[in-house]
Amino acid sequence: MGLNERDGAVGRTTLYNSAVVIGADGEVLNHHRKLMPTNPERMVWGFGDATGLRAIDTPVERIGLLLCWENYMPLARFALYAQGIDIHIAPTYDSGEGWIGTLQHIAREGGCWVIGAGVALRNRDLPDDFPERDTLYPPKEDWINPGESGGDRSRWGEGGRPTASATEHPVCRDRSGTRRQRPTHL
Repeated sequence: MGLNERDGAVGRTTLYNSAVVIGADGEVLNHHRKLMPTNPERMVWGFGDATGLRAIDTPVERIGLLLCWENYMPLARFALYAQGIDIHIAPTYDSGEGWIGTLQHIAREGGCWVIGAGVALRNRDLPDDFPERDTLYPPKEDWINPGESGGDRSRWGEGGRPTASATEHPVCRDRSGTRRQRPTHL
C-alpha cells in the first residue's frame, strides 16, 4: 500500500513517499521509503534510508518493491535480486511504452515476475473543491493517468513475457533452481 507519511521521530517535518507490505494477519511486513525523489518531488518529499530495501517472504512468493523511478536504479534492483525475489512490484504514476519496456527489462534481468501498479483513482474520487481540478483532470477523463497503452497496470512473467493473469505461466523456479508449479491462488 502506498502512502505519504510524516516522520514522527526525527524533526517531525519531513514527508516521505512510502509503501508498506501488510501480511494477511494485518502485520506490517516491510516499510519502504522512496530512496531518491525525482527533482520536482524533492520540493515535497525527503530521501529514504534504504532500510525497507529488502525481500519479504509471503505465503505466495518472495516479493520486493521499488517506488516509481527507483526502478531505474540498477543497484536498488540488484539489492532485491540478490535477496532472491520472485515477484517485483513497481507502483508508479508513470505510463507508456518506455515504462512498459522498463518493466519487461526488470522481469528479464531479475528472472522474476513484475507487477506494474498504477494510480487507481477516478476523477469522481477527487473533491469538487480540489484546486485546478478541471484543468488538471478534465471531467471527460474517467481515470486519473489512464496510460498510453490501455492503462499503466501490467504483469510481466519471467523473461519479460506479458501475462493476462498471474497463472498464465504456471511454472517457475524456486531458489534452488528446481522447476515447480506456481501457486494457483495468485
